[in-house]
This record gives sequence, structure tokens and C-alpha cells, in this order.
Amino acid sequence: MGHVKEKISEMIIHATLLGATLEAAIEHCSIGPEGAAFANELYTNAGKFHAAANYSAMVRHLHDIAGGAVLASLSLLISPASAGTV
Repeated sequence: MGHVKEKISEMIIHATLLGATLEAAIEHCSIGPEGAAFANELYTNAGKFHAAANYSAMVRHLHDIAGGAVLASLSLLISPASAGTV
């Protein structure tokens, strides 16, 4: 059970960091000459990098926690044999 808590903690930290980069990008936005707001590129790029670098690990954690149920339920939706039964 400890490994599940560790994976959930990593997923929470990942989501928190992405939220923090979004908030920082908005907080440090620049205002254009016509009043349009432009998110701070440093924070948006940091968030995009963090998201892309850790995406596969987060999906792997999710699959590990959920077990085979995720893949089994998807195969039921995709399988032609299950047409009309779902």
C-alpha cells in the first residue's frame, strides 16, 4: 500500500507544480498596447517542460494504481464483439 501512496503523492506534486506555473504565468503576464494580456513565457515554458517530461510517468502511475481495470474497460468499448453490450 505504501507504493500506492508514493505514486499518488507524485501525481499530486506534479499537478500542483503545473497549477503553480499557470498561476505564475498569469500573475506575471504582460499587457499589450491594446490591453490584451500575454502569459509570461518563462513560466508557461517551465510548465510545458515539466508536463512533457513527466507525462509518461504519471500515466504509468495511474495504470499501476488502477490495475488492469482501465485497460479491460477500454477493450470492452473498442472490441467489435462487445458492440451493443456496453
